[in-house]
Amino acid sequence: MESKLPKIMYDQDQFSPVYWFNDSWISFYSYKEVERISGYAPQGWILYSQAEPESFFFGAYPTETLKKEAETGLKNIMDNEFITFLNSIFSQMHKKTKEVSRRYFKEFYKKEKEFILNNPQEVVSLINEIRNAVSFCMPCYILTQPQRFYEVEKIINEKNNPELKILSETSHTLTDLMLLKKQIAHIAKRIKESNLVLDEFFEKNTSELATLGKTLEDLSLVRWNLFEEKIFDMDEVKSEIQYFLNNENKLDGELQTIKDVERNIVERRKVDMKDEYYFMADAIGKFTLYRYNTNSYIPHLVNIIKKFGEALQELYGLQEKEFDAYNLQEILDLIEKGKKVEKELIDRRKKGYLAIYNSEGMSEYFGDEAREIVRELLEYRQKVKKEIKKTKGNVASFPLGISKLIEGEVFVLRSAINIEKNIADFKEGHIFIATQTHPAVVPIMQKAKAIVTDEGGITCHAAIVSREIGKPCIVGSEIATQIFKTGDRARLNLETGEIEKIF
Repeated sequence: MESKLPKIMYDQDQFSPVYWFNDSWISFYSYKEVERISGYAPQGWILYSQAEPESFFFGAYPTETLKKEAETGLKNIMDNEFITFLNSIFSQMHKKTKEVSRRYFKEFYKKEKEFILNNPQEVVSLINEIRNAVSFCMPCYILTQPQRFYEVEKIINEKNNPELKILSETSHTLTDLMLLKKQIAHIAKRIKESNLVLDEFFEKNTSELATLGKTLEDLSLVRWNLFEEKIFDMDEVKSEIQYFLNNENKLDGELQTIKDVERNIVERRKVDMKDEYYFMADAIGKFTLYRYNTNSYIPHLVNIIKKFGEALQELYGLQEKEFDAYNLQEILDLIEKGKKVEKELIDRRKKGYLAIYNSEGMSEYFGDEAREIVRELLEYRQKVKKEIKKTKGNVASFPLGISKLIEGEVFVLRSAINIEKNIADFKEGHIFIATQTHPAVVPIMQKAKAIVTDEGGITCHAAIVSREIGKPCIVGSEIATQIFKTGDRARLNLETGEIEKIF
């Protein structure tokens, strides 16, 4: 990218809700906490989204910011006090998220419209709790972004030490999602062996149902679908069990994946911590787990706001993109006072919404003004799509026995919303190219010939999962989703990390 432009770090085809950026998902508080905890926060960090005439969203940083983040990440990872502090914060995130989630399920679940009409103050109280919980989690999520560990990753790779690799690429325990999937898969196996149908099995084995209920209570924060409307409950768990009962090969594959991951964890625990590089790699492995779990907690909390949003859309006759143009305070005003935002302002935000974060605070711009500020970035996006045919990333997984050159038809996913609809045409053997991966796309990752992402590094979801399932993977390609479209053919080089369009 031209040096005068900020570097686009993620770019997706969706209109991302304003309330994500405005004191909800991202906030000025997050920025200041990152600076306080680590000693450095990104400078000039921008987020841009629009709904019209086409929907897309991107985030960008100055290039010098990314270099400074990597330097800070290396300094932090060598600081025992920083590691201890961050470990203690991560241990509290699940607790805080779970407390809010319990309240929602106990009081509001499937009664969102009723509460808005009859007890709006309680809804406002819950959303403020969500805001506080997200604010607590978000700084640590930012502190484990892949760019924070580019220098660390470089050092570990240069050492070419298998023990350092296993420490950095494997965590000390299963992720929350894997723990839940393990119990679901093992229950499915026991039901299959019993020759009973699902409901009959639970009627005869009430203790199994109770144990599953306890696990779900502990781990219901995980997300099958990152930004989908489904809330994880017992019906969703039973549906997953039934899927395995109907697809024995999928059940066998899931059990084998869990077994392989647990074997890697056992091997990791055998490694002796010989020097500072071992402690560095160990910390990265643990941070990878924390980031993976946090990538469930935050969307789960924001998804609760979406459930109230559905009720508000129905009550006030709002279209989804109109509601997504509300900021968080405006949502609270709509709940509490029935106060709608003027259509002219909503239309301007849909045309363009820009949030800029720096040490002075957060600034917002709308419509033509927002588009003008990021005009060069918008032009760069179009240039990439028209002119660039090749990019390069970092090889995150190169399984034994796989050729260094992989060719095939690509399937491109540029959105984290409406996943089930967007992946309906994916076919086994496609090279899967996405801005990023998350739990919702693991099933097609398992069917893919190879995986490529725009984002990512040593701590990203794609890197973790591709190693678990034995798939070739290149992360951090920056622009692969922009230069390829579904149906194109690509050549991947697993030694150099190059991804090239072929004709």
